[in-house]
Amino acid sequence: MKDKTQNIIIDDLLLKRPKGPAGGSKLTYASQREYNYNRGRYVNVSVCSDQRYGYSDATLFSLGLRSSSDVKAYIRNRFFEGKSEWEIGRKKSTVTRRTNRLWERISGSISRVERTGGKGIYAVSRPYSSATLGYVYSSNTEEAITMADMFFPPLENDRYTVRFIEIGSVDRLYYYNTKIRKTYEDKLERHKLSIEQAKNNIEKITNHMTMLTVLEGHQVAIEMNT
Repeated sequence: MKDKTQNIIIDDLLLKRPKGPAGGSKLTYASQREYNYNRGRYVNVSVCSDQRYGYSDATLFSLGLRSSSDVKAYIRNRFFEGKSEWEIGRKKSTVTRRTNRLWERISGSISRVERTGGKGIYAVSRPYSSATLGYVYSSNTEEAITMADMFFPPLENDRYTVRFIEIGSVDRLYYYNTKIRKTYEDKLERHKLSIEQAKNNIEKITNHMTMLTVLEGHQVAIEMNT
């Protein structure tokens, strides 16, 4: 999704009463009293006739915000030039309010799409691990797991786990795996440096041991000749 489209949708979702996509179904709102734990009292809230505010799950998923932390980072970068909470000062409450509102309105769609999957990019990881090993392109979750089992080193008693991260074409696979390759290239360079350092240390230790042997031989020879 292009940044301009993303911003337009998010600006709408941040309204007290979102209007929904242009040309979409007309949204209606009803007033409802709910207890607000932050304020410590009951407040009137507007409940929309569509929990997705006229947008599809796929559209809200394509905003690219997968967690409340992602939403907070977006809000700070978009509206506060990426400043820290300390730099924002009193406006911290504005960041929190917008973050909570936006995440509350998109989190259901994010969960549904991640659970059901679709045609696009999946992140591959080992069971019970959040570290991403690489990415595959598949039509559904089961196919993505099959692809992971086929191309990644086999696991003894389990299958790889996958997480749906983007609706799109196979062209995006290179973009995502490039990030993984960069991580491994950095690790490889560190390992190479460690090997060179180990070689140097081995040479120093060997030379030191040789020196001790020569020293012993030299001093023993002197003492025997005196």
